Amino acid sequence: MAEAVYGAASQASAVSPRRSPELVGLSSNLEFPRARQSGDPMIFDRLEYAKLYHGLSPGIARGFDYLRTTDLRQLPPGRVEIDGESMFAMVVDEPTRIRSDCKWESHRRYHDIQYVVDGEEVMGFASLDQMRVVEPFKESLDYAFYEGDGQYITVRPGFFALFAPQDVHRPSMAVTTPMRVRKVVIKIEV
Repeated sequence: MAEAVYGAASQASAVSPRRSPELVGLSSNLEFPRARQSGDPMIFDRLEYAKLYHGLSPGIARGFDYLRTTDLRQLPPGRVEIDGESMFAMVVDEPTRIRSDCKWESHRRYHDIQYVVDGEEVMGFASLDQMRVVEPFKESLDYAFYEGDGQYITVRPGFFALFAPQDVHRPSMAVTTPMRVRKVVIKIEV
């Protein structure tokens, strides 16, 4: 079963926090000693603690810095250029959907940092090896779709979820009834 890494300020959830010092910083003085490996769990934390994850890669550090230093409420919906195809933002300002209307997806070319600015949504996550492919990978669109089940977290303003290529995820789900959510998804080339 996929497992989330919860950082120093994690909110309560049905998913138990993993408290491994090799994977997650538990204080502002601790940094990751290594890059994220295949099979490592997705990361869920508050943006104010994102510096703990800068050691994962220079691109991830730049993505977090962009989120921290940009007025995200002023960005127009759609694609926002940061560094060409190496890094860009997708600004989403739309209602969440009921669970059955949301698909499990993964990417090969990009990590996703999904950061909620306003509203709240449920995001699912699972390990790639626990899912069944229903729409094979499309290179030009960098996605594949899946069926299966995973774990779920509620993401509120100020929180982010970091998904790597081995993380199948299911974003944009309504907590109870659909509500408008503004979020910024930073796409960071692997």
